Amino acid sequence: MPSVMMGLLDAKLLASALVPHASRDDITPPIKNIVLGGEHGNYAYATDRYTVGRYDLTHIVEDFPEEVLYIPRDLLSAIRSLGPASLVDHHTESNYRLVIETVDIGKIKYTKAKVLWHDEELGDILHWMRTWNTITDRGFPPIGRLFQDLYEGGAGTALLGPEHVDKFTGYAQRIRERVAVSFTSREQTKNLSPILIEIGTRFKGLLQPNLLVRRDGLGPDLLAENAAAKAEAEAEVTPAEDEATE
Repeated sequence: MPSVMMGLLDAKLLASALVPHASRDDITPPIKNIVLGGEHGNYAYATDRYTVGRYDLTHIVEDFPEEVLYIPRDLLSAIRSLGPASLVDHHTESNYRLVIETVDIGKIKYTKAKVLWHDEELGDILHWMRTWNTITDRGFPPIGRLFQDLYEGGAGTALLGPEHVDKFTGYAQRIRERVAVSFTSREQTKNLSPILIEIGTRFKGLLQPNLLVRRDGLGPDLLAENAAAKAEAEAEVTPAEDEATE
């Protein structure tokens, strides 16, 4: 069964970066997970359909699983909140390792996380463990390909709604990095594509532009539509006034 191991501090940064982008929606259970391994290469991904997060695991994970590993959002949330109070006081967090693996119990898949401390004489000492039911039967969308053909483009001004921007700024504050924002286009069509967000050296994210360009920062791009609707309304009113004058 697929499994992965990394340092606890690395896992907490991964969680801080991706948990905000993992869905809370029970209607689409697969995207309540973060995924890595398999065809996803050296990256972990999360999406809630409105934003996408990608985290580079190069030099963090040595052996990537050949199968896709699904990590429930709630499990990473629990890992993100781990601290000295949850672990043994006299050890520093940098000396702990996190192991995540998928196990089958009957027809149900579970994802199990363990935090270990290694002692040369005693071996691995278990300090924390959680198990979560993992729903993977409907698959995870192929969001990795969205990053493959983005190009910087002159897209004009977009208003970024706080309900989506906050998903990125928390991680930026955690690692004390600035948020770099690029407007992009597809090479084939030059149409506006998702807004590319880069934080530090490992994290990249995407924001759907049609959710961000309305005047209040919400909903689809209504700027041009509103202008067209206003012009049509004025055109209808003008003849009516002319007739009344005659």
